[in-house]
Formats: sequence, structure tokens, C-alpha cells
Amino acid sequence: MAARLSEKPKARVLVLEAGGSDRRFWLRLPVGYFKSIYNSKVSHLFKGAPDEGIAGRQMDVPRGRVIGGSSSINGLIYIRGQQQDFDDWEALGADGWSYRDVLMHFRNVESYDGPPTVSREHRPARRIRSGQ
Repeated sequence: MAARLSEKPKARVLVLEAGGSDRRFWLRLPVGYFKSIYNSKVSHLFKGAPDEGIAGRQMDVPRGRVIGGSSSINGLIYIRGQQQDFDDWEALGADGWSYRDVLMHFRNVESYDGPPTVSREHRPARRIRSGQ
């Protein structure tokens, strides 16, 4: 996000993150996810609210505690958010946050190296590969 904001010539961007460097061995491997999410040096392990859908249990919600934030501890996984979540946020008053509004931003950071699909009109900043 900071890189995107800094594209504006007059913008000044300050990034503040909790924790230290993300240049740790286990943060650079997908399998490192399981070594990092419960490590208090690199992860805040929050608890979700009790949820009746899972018998009143609370889910663990790990969040990154290193430079790079949660993207440093997510096992190198990229996924778009749920369309309905974005549309709900806009319905609650977050103008400009509908899925249709944010879709172009997803497309700006994606490319696709896999079998042909119906729609791939991306200008990639990152490469996304299929698991095939």
C-alpha cells in the first residue's frame, strides 16, 4: 500500500510496523507458516469472538509482528477478499469500497501463469501461478 501511495509525486508516506526484520528463514518458506504464526517474536496471536457456528469456540487470528506485517507470516498465500464483504462495507457507508470499486486494484497487482481462462487483462506487479 505504501508503494502505491508513494506513486503520487507530492505524497509523503510513513510506514510504521510493530516488530523487527522479516528476514528470518521460516518467513521465507510456505511451510514456515506453521513455525511463525505461534511465534510471539513475529506474530500477535489474537483470539476471535466466540462463534456459535463453531460451537462457541474462538478462532486464533494470527497477525504479523514484523516489517511486512501479516503478509510476512501468511505462508506466501495471496487471495482476494470475499466480494460480499466489500459490498457490505460499502453498504455500511464505506464509499468506494464495493467489490466493483476495488477490483481494478486487485487486477493491478496480478498476473496469471496457468491454463487460459475467460478474463485475464492484468498489468502485473506480482506473478501468480496456478498450483498445477
